[in-house]
Amino acid sequence: MAPRLPRALQRNWEWQVDAACREVDARIFFHPPGERGAEYEARDQAAKTVCERCAVREPCLRFALDTHEPYGVWGGLTVEERLGHGPAELLPEVIEGDTVDSRLQSRPSSVP
Repeated sequence: MAPRLPRALQRNWEWQVDAACREVDARIFFHPPGERGAEYEARDQAAKTVCERCAVREPCLRFALDTHEPYGVWGGLTVEERLGHGPAELLPEVIEGDTVDSRLQSRPSSVP
Protein backbone atom coordinates (compact mmCIF):
# COMPACT_ATOMS: atom_id res chain seq x y z
CA MET A 1 0.00 0.00 0.00
CA ALA A 2 1.36 3.42 -0.95
CA PRO A 3 2.02 5.89 1.88
CA ARG A 4 -0.53 8.60 2.36
CA LEU A 5 0.58 12.18 1.96
CA PRO A 6 -0.26 14.63 4.74
CA ARG A 7 -3.60 16.31 4.26
CA ALA A 8 -3.48 19.74 2.65
CA LEU A 9 -3.68 21.68 5.89
CA GLN A 10 -1.61 24.80 6.37
CA ARG A 11 -0.08 23.49 9.61
CA ASN A 12 1.38 20.52 7.69
CA TRP A 13 3.41 22.88 5.49
CA GLU A 14 4.15 25.92 7.69
CA TRP A 15 7.68 24.71 8.43
CA GLN A 16 8.67 25.34 4.80
CA VAL A 17 8.43 29.10 5.34
CA ASP A 18 11.51 28.95 7.59
CA ALA A 19 13.51 26.53 5.43
CA ALA A 20 17.07 27.55 4.57
CA CYS A 21 16.66 26.02 1.10
CA ARG A 22 14.29 28.83 0.15
CA GLU A 23 17.39 31.04 -0.16
CA VAL A 24 19.21 28.86 -2.72
CA ASP A 25 18.65 27.32 -6.13
CA ALA A 26 16.53 24.18 -5.59
CA ARG A 27 18.53 22.32 -8.24
CA ILE A 28 21.29 21.56 -5.73
CA PHE A 29 18.88 19.26 -3.87
CA PHE A 30 17.99 17.10 -6.89
CA HIS A 31 20.51 15.45 -9.20
CA PRO A 32 20.08 15.85 -12.94
CA PRO A 33 19.84 12.74 -15.14
CA GLY A 34 23.20 11.12 -15.71
CA GLU A 35 25.06 12.94 -12.95
CA ARG A 36 27.75 10.71 -11.43
CA GLY A 37 30.99 10.74 -9.49
CA ALA A 38 32.57 13.90 -8.14
CA GLU A 39 29.82 16.18 -9.48
CA TYR A 40 27.16 14.04 -7.77
CA GLU A 41 29.07 14.06 -4.47
CA ALA A 42 29.75 17.82 -4.63
CA ARG A 43 26.11 18.65 -5.30
CA ASP A 44 24.92 16.43 -2.44
CA GLN A 45 27.47 18.01 -0.09
CA ALA A 46 26.37 21.51 -1.11
CA ALA A 47 22.77 20.60 -0.33
CA LYS A 48 23.73 19.06 3.02
CA THR A 49 25.65 22.23 3.91
CA VAL A 50 22.44 24.24 3.46
CA CYS A 51 20.57 21.70 5.60
CA GLU A 52 23.14 21.95 8.40
CA ARG A 53 22.19 25.58 9.03
CA CYS A 54 18.44 25.02 8.63
CA ALA A 55 16.07 25.77 11.50
CA VAL A 56 13.49 23.26 10.25
CA ARG A 57 15.69 20.29 9.49
CA GLU A 58 13.68 17.91 11.71
CA PRO A 59 10.24 18.53 10.16
CA CYS A 60 11.81 18.43 6.69
CA LEU A 61 13.37 15.03 7.30
CA ARG A 62 10.23 13.78 9.03
CA PHE A 63 8.18 14.78 5.97
CA ALA A 64 10.56 12.97 3.61
CA LEU A 65 10.55 9.82 5.74
CA ASP A 66 6.79 9.83 6.38
CA THR A 67 5.96 10.28 2.69
CA HIS A 68 8.79 8.06 1.37
CA GLU A 69 10.07 10.97 -0.73
CA PRO A 70 11.91 9.29 -3.63
CA TYR A 71 14.01 12.26 -4.79
CA GLY A 72 16.48 14.79 -3.46
CA VAL A 73 18.16 15.78 -0.24
CA TRP A 74 15.67 16.40 2.55
CA GLY A 75 16.63 17.21 6.13
CA GLY A 76 20.27 16.67 5.28
CA LEU A 77 19.91 13.12 3.96
CA THR A 78 20.02 11.78 0.42
CA VAL A 79 17.55 9.28 -0.99
CA GLU A 80 20.11 6.51 -0.50
CA GLU A 81 20.58 7.48 3.15
CA ARG A 82 16.83 7.51 3.76
CA LEU A 83 16.03 4.22 2.04
CA GLY A 84 15.04 1.46 4.41
CA HIS A 85 15.23 3.64 7.51
CA GLY A 86 12.32 5.08 9.44
CA PRO A 87 12.05 8.25 11.52
CA ALA A 88 12.78 6.42 14.77
CA GLU A 89 16.16 5.34 13.42
CA LEU A 90 17.38 8.56 11.81
CA LEU A 91 15.75 11.55 13.47
CA PRO A 92 17.62 11.43 16.80
CA GLU A 93 21.01 11.57 15.09
CA VAL A 94 19.98 14.44 12.82
CA ILE A 95 18.33 16.43 15.59
CA GLU A 96 21.40 16.13 17.81
CA GLY A 97 23.60 17.29 14.93
CA ASP A 98 25.46 14.01 14.59
CA THR A 99 26.09 12.53 11.20
CA VAL A 100 24.32 9.33 10.29
CA ASP A 101 27.00 8.26 7.81
CA SER A 102 28.80 5.93 10.24
CA ARG A 103 25.53 4.38 11.43
CA LEU A 104 24.38 3.78 7.87
CA GLN A 105 27.72 2.32 6.80
CA SER A 106 27.64 -0.20 9.64
CA ARG A 107 24.21 -1.52 8.58
CA PRO A 108 23.50 -3.72 5.60
CA SER A 109 22.46 -1.52 2.71
CA SER A 110 19.17 -1.95 0.94
CA VAL A 111 20.66 -0.20 -2.09
CA PRO A 112 22.72 -2.39 -4.46
